[in-house]
Amino acid sequence: MVISGVDAAKLENSGLHEGDIIVQVNQKDVWNPEHVSAALDEAKQAKRESILMLVEAAEGFRLVLFPVP
Repeated sequence: MVISGVDAAKLENSGLHEGDIIVQVNQKDVWNPEHVSAALDEAKQAKRESILMLVEAAEGFRLVLFPVP
């Protein structure tokens, strides 16, 4: 899932950038926004502070801990 068309201020300090590709969330493959949304909802219900994302960018792959709002 490619990150695009978002408010840059909301991505600031998140470790994510426009154009990045979210490959996995919590070690599960994702390919549409509903998968990411479901992972966030699940994390909220479990009272977790963050989710783990595997992100691909021009520099390669990296892991990002994304805070649960």
